[in-house]
Amino acid sequence: MVEAAHEQLLRRAYDAFNARDLDAALATMHPDVDWPNAFEGGRVQGRDAVRAYWTRQFGQIDSRVEPTRVRAIAAGDTAGRDGTSDGATRIAVDIRQVVHDTAGTLLSDRHVIHEYVVRDGLVARMDVVEPPTHRYAGRVAWSGSTAVGYDSYPRAHEASASPAQRPLKLSSDPAFGGDPAQLNPEQLLVLAASSCQMLSFLAVAARARIDVTNYEDDAEGVMPEADRPMRITRIVLRPVVTIRGDRPDEGRLRQLIETAHRHCFIANSLTTEIALEPTFRRAE
Repeated sequence: MVEAAHEQLLRRAYDAFNARDLDAALATMHPDVDWPNAFEGGRVQGRDAVRAYWTRQFGQIDSRVEPTRVRAIAAGDTAGRDGTSDGATRIAVDIRQVVHDTAGTLLSDRHVIHEYVVRDGLVARMDVVEPPTHRYAGRVAWSGSTAVGYDSYPRAHEASASPAQRPLKLSSDPAFGGDPAQLNPEQLLVLAASSCQMLSFLAVAARARIDVTNYEDDAEGVMPEADRPMRITRIVLRPVVTIRGDRPDEGRLRQLIETAHRHCFIANSLTTEIALEPTFRRAE
């Protein structure tokens, strides 16, 4: 866990940077701070060099940074980047960075990680780190013969994803010759959207110190045959959320549901419309 004083130090630095208050921003740093020159390349040393670098940068681009999460870095997680050993605290800050040119044209809107070394209550070093890329592998296996024709070849198949050990037995939608007793890909898509929304909301609720004790969603996907090429055009999520303790007002809870939706990886990967129809209950 990050000490409150260290988090406040970094948040003051970001507020000052965005306000272009260089004196206040530099006051959060060691006199001999080691700082990345992310705009031109290389690194700069000391407060005066950081001031000169920022001054050049502000003359060419307008960069704004929004810290979204502050967390401690476990020992050894910096992979030797900081070159330090004793008496330092290492902190990572997840950042949304929005850059415009001097005419106001958007150049980039992306997320990066700032890794800090804090010593004696001041920033001694900062590194800009690219967020990790996550990869998801899956395997589908089918055997049979299509020589028997469209109406007769088997739709049953298995799907697996390591390291999970239990494969899924799948088929196609019964409307297309599948087994109604087995899950089909269209249902998996709906389940993925529902599961991702739930996990995203639980994370948002936990950070907001809201005690969610139960979450159930009867989700539905819609795929009209008249709309070609055929696809699931709409997914409706109907979560029923049970909350214990002092429950925020309905407006606040709906805002958190929408925040979770904006951060849902599956929803952000789809062009399908996803509608939210939540219900909130108080735990007995």
